[in-house]
Amino acid sequence: MKKASAWGLLLALTSLLGCVTQEEQGIISNTAPNFRYIEEQAVMVLDFVEGSRDALSGQPEALSPQLMEIAGRMRLHHPEIAALKQQGCLGETSRGLVELRDCDAIEDSEAQNAAQKVVAEENKDRKALYNEIVRLNRDLPDITVATVQYVYFLTRLNRGHPGESFEMPEPGPAFDGIKGSAAGKRLGDQCIPSAWVTFP
Repeated sequence: MKKASAWGLLLALTSLLGCVTQEEQGIISNTAPNFRYIEEQAVMVLDFVEGSRDALSGQPEALSPQLMEIAGRMRLHHPEIAALKQQGCLGETSRGLVELRDCDAIEDSEAQNAAQKVVAEENKDRKALYNEIVRLNRDLPDITVATVQYVYFLTRLNRGHPGESFEMPEPGPAFDGIKGSAAGKRLGDQCIPSAWVTFP
């Protein structure tokens, strides 16, 4: 019963983030205000982390000192993350984390160790960020670590750049929603459940 409920929730999230209209920088829907709020926050945080926004802003209850500290650390190592992604050495998992991929740029042991350290730091911060978002939104129904991870995965997927790799969800409603989204259409025939795909 819990698994069916989780799939229903992921389907709602996929529909919300993948198949609705664009407003400003985010993907906004009037049908699920709690998820829309988390998605708007994800857009703001990722804009800050990636450097297109100079500061985090918004409702005070959504911006704890912990969240701002975590986002600040992520912003510092974002250039290394972005470089590894562009080299094909790093992919985004469907759980909202990053994972090392085989690539020529990190063949020697020193480069591999450096990349593993960056990945470990990034994933530690991402997990802390997701947990902090759940803590800050504990009064909103259905907001769990899994849903926050998925919102961030979809937000990153929807802003994916050529050469970046993403792990598709397993077969089911979540994948079906991505397949029909703009990102799924960009990926075309390579958009396959549970597969690693690379934006052309």
